[in-house]
Amino acid sequence: MASPEALAERAAECGHTALALTDRDNLYLAVRFLEACRAAGLTALPGTELTALDVAPPPGVAARHAALSSRVLLLPFDRRGWANLCALITARQLEPRFDLVRAVGELHAGLHVVVESTPLIAALIAAGVPAAIPASEERARVLTHRGGLWLGVRGLAGERPRLRARLAEARALGVHGVATGDVWMVQPGDHETHRTAVTAGAAELLERMPPTAFCAREAWLVSPAEWIRRVRATCAGAGVADAADDLLANNTAIVARSRFELERGVPIFPRAPLPAGIE
Repeated sequence: MASPEALAERAAECGHTALALTDRDNLYLAVRFLEACRAAGLTALPGTELTALDVAPPPGVAARHAALSSRVLLLPFDRRGWANLCALITARQLEPRFDLVRAVGELHAGLHVVVESTPLIAALIAAGVPAAIPASEERARVLTHRGGLWLGVRGLAGERPRLRARLAEARALGVHGVATGDVWMVQPGDHETHRTAVTAGAAELLERMPPTAFCAREAWLVSPAEWIRRVRATCAGAGVADAADDLLANNTAIVARSRFELERGVPIFPRAPLPAGIE
């Protein structure tokens, strides 16, 4: 419900120093987002929420119905990761039998891979995606390994019933959690506009829409202090209060490890084999 410019401006006003923005299965707003963050003095982390073909969301309602087990959030931390992200998106759009796990397993280098489903984490590990190194262990190894798998935690009240189990399952797989946030709106008053837009996109009537079609009412851009309070409250409510420190530290680590810069105005030509007979 907000443009990249509005989000960047609001984030700077709130006192944030970095902001991530992910399109679904594309990078439509990435350049605008990078420019808006640069103007606002923010570190920008563009990325993509990549979905499996069998749950590709149609407009509107679909955004909330895609199964957690069939989507991953990808954030590049260098140019290699950006190239792999572009290749993954191309494959997602063009391959009739796109295999999310296989594709990410082959092209995960240079990417943070954030997943909310522990069965999907297990499948990605089996496909060759390593666990990310948490902030608590990064001093000796961060220079050679900055990306990999994370368990995503949004910091919403609705996560409390399953959070303890999810964290335990991820830890058993050797994967640590990261607090990602969940921002669909700039202000809390935007929720009714969001509901109307989603309903219109689905060509439905508002009274016939399921509650799960919409984002959480608290999914708006809050100040750093309120964001930290939400994460701590979510963890405390799930009986894992101590987990909040690690989740927040890993959030900071993802930003600190980012080395990605996209130079605008400089053409980068693809490498291709020359036709036979041409030298």
